[in-house]
Amino acid sequence: MMLLDGCLIIQLIRKFAMTTLNDDPVLNIGGFHGILCRDLLLVENQLPFFVLWELFQMIDIPSQQIFIYITINFFSVILPGKGCIRDNLTSLMEVKHLLGLINDCWHPSAVEMKAYRKKTKKIEWSFMHCATELQEAGIRFKKSEGNSIFDIKFEDGIMKIPTLEIDDHTECFLRNAIAFEQFFSREKFESCN
Repeated sequence: MMLLDGCLIIQLIRKFAMTTLNDDPVLNIGGFHGILCRDLLLVENQLPFFVLWELFQMIDIPSQQIFIYITINFFSVILPGKGCIRDNLTSLMEVKHLLGLINDCWHPSAVEMKAYRKKTKKIEWSFMHCATELQEAGIRFKKSEGNSIFDIKFEDGIMKIPTLEIDDHTECFLRNAIAFEQFFSREKFESCN
């Protein structure tokens, strides 16, 4: 069953990369692509990533960068913000599942977190003001185009924040990302501290 499921996932990702939604009668059904992506990213539906990579290598040119790119692109329809493909993924064998790949490309990397901790001073986060209070205090908000949803900048009294899209798939995605992190990513975050 794992082989059959893996073949289906690889063919869906490849087909999406090679066509537009208008060309495909299955993916063209209203909302079907989003529902399919949501189901493929459920924690309980994860296949080992090496199985998907091996299947992809059998039917296509074996390029890790292309495989990562088309996979991220396939799932971008349900991601609540902009993710970025990590340069520090040295091997696809480090990735455990599809959800792991999306998670790695969606949140700040360990290197980015270390750099952030070094350049910022310790801040006591006991109380954080809401956006309305900040706006009343004279801080303006502006939409920015960053590499990820974590590219938040404060310059000259302007808080520049990337767009975070909330839709029907957001809660399911975030719940599964949290479950994945709680189960698999503990050693990654412990190595950052």
